[in-house]
Amino acid sequence: MQNIEKATEKSSYEKITTFEAFWNICNTIQGLPILSIAYVIQCGGIVSLISLIAVSCTSCYTSYLIVACMYICDDEGHVVRVRRSFADIGSAVWMKGGGTLVLVTQLVQLTLICSLYPFIVGSVLDALFCQLGIPLWIWILLSALPFLPNAFITNLSQVAWSSIVVIVSAGIIFASVLVYCVAYIDKWDWSVLLTFDDDKFPVAIMWLMSSYFSQPFVAVIEESMSQKKRFCPILVFSFITMTLINICMGLIAAATFFPETKEVITNNLPAGPSKIIVALTATMLSFASFTLPMFTVFEVLEQFYADNQKTADTKEQHIRLSTRQVIYRCLITTLTILLAAMPNFSQVVAFFSSVTGTSLEVIFPTVFHIKLCYKRMTLWQLVLDVLIFMFGVTMFVCGVYFSIRTLIVGNFVAANHVPPHLRHCTQKPLEKVH
Repeated sequence: MQNIEKATEKSSYEKITTFEAFWNICNTIQGLPILSIAYVIQCGGIVSLISLIAVSCTSCYTSYLIVACMYICDDEGHVVRVRRSFADIGSAVWMKGGGTLVLVTQLVQLTLICSLYPFIVGSVLDALFCQLGIPLWIWILLSALPFLPNAFITNLSQVAWSSIVVIVSAGIIFASVLVYCVAYIDKWDWSVLLTFDDDKFPVAIMWLMSSYFSQPFVAVIEESMSQKKRFCPILVFSFITMTLINICMGLIAAATFFPETKEVITNNLPAGPSKIIVALTATMLSFASFTLPMFTVFEVLEQFYADNQKTADTKEQHIRLSTRQVIYRCLITTLTILLAAMPNFSQVVAFFSSVTGTSLEVIFPTVFHIKLCYKRMTLWQLVLDVLIFMFGVTMFVCGVYFSIRTLIVGNFVAANHVPPHLRHCTQKPLEKVH
C-alpha cells in the first residue's frame, strides 16, 4: 500500500524512537546468521551468496507488505491503520479461520525460534566443558535462569536494550573472527565460492529463511514508533546493514576455514582464552536474541485474549502486569526451554520451520497483499508479488521434502546439517588453515 507515511498516528503509552526501531529490526534479522553464515556459504558457494541476497530482499519486501496490509484508505483518501496484528490481516482475508490459522502458525514458529536460543547456549556450554561429561539437556536447563526475566518485559522500549546487546555481541564476534581471519589472509581460499553440496545446500537455505524471519515483529515495531513515516527507510537500512555484515563475515570466514568450516563459526577458533571469551559472547547473544520473539509471543496471545474478551487495550495493561499474566508468561518461557531440552529437538525445528517459517515469511504476506490491496496495486507490484509467492511455494515444498528425507534417514542431530551442533567434543579445533 502506498503512502503509509501519511497515516494518522494513534497515541500509546510509550513510543519508541527511530533509533530504537532500528535496533529492534536489526535484532529480528541478526543473531543466528553471524554464527552460521560461513558454513552456509561453504555449502553452496556463490549460489549461497546469491541466495542470501535474494532472501534478504524478499524478507524486507514482505515485511513491508505486512505493515501495508495494516492500513486502508478511507472515503476521504486518508490512510488509516485498522489492524494491529498478523492475525488481524488473516481474519480480513479469510473471515472463517484465517486469523486462527495465522495465529497458530505464528505461535508455533515463534516458539520454535525462542527454543533455539536455550539450545544454542546449552550447545556452547557443552562444547566448552565437554570434559565434564554433562549431558546437553542438563546444560540447557542450567542455562534457563537468565531467560526467565523476559516474562516481565512490558514494552518495546525495554526490548530495544536487549536489541543493542544483540548488535554489540554480534559485533564482538564479528570483530574477533575477522581479526583472526585477517591474520591468515595469505591462506584465504576463494575456491570456496565454487563449491556446492546438493545434500546440504537446501538445508542451508532454510537457515537463511529462518534467519531473516522479521514478519511477525515489524507490525509491533511500526505501531510503537513515534514517527511512523520513518519506518520504511529504517526497515530498508536495517536489512542492508545486517546483510552487508553477513556477506562480509561469511565470505572472509569461509575463505579462511575452508574446507573445515564448522556450523558455528566460533568453534573454528583455536582453543584458548580468546575462544572462551568469544563463545561466552555467543551465549550473551543468544540470551539477548531471545527477548524480542518471546515478547512478540506475549503480545500476540494477550491481544488475542483481549479481542475475545472484548476488552480495551488500555495503558494500564502496558504499565503493570497482572499476577495471571506473570504466571502464564513464566510458564510459556519455561515451555520454550523444556522444548529445547527434548530429544530430537533439531529434527522437530527443521520440519516445522519449513512449513510455518516459509508460510509466514513469504506465502502469507504476498497472498494477503494481493487480496487486500489488489485494486490499488500497479502491474509491476502484482507481478512481483506473484513471483515471490511462487518462490515461497518452491521453498515450502523443498523444505518439507528435505526435512522428511532427513527424518527418515535418521541421525539428523549428529549430521552436519544442524547449526547448533552437538559434536564439539569429537572435533579438533582448527588451529591454522593451510
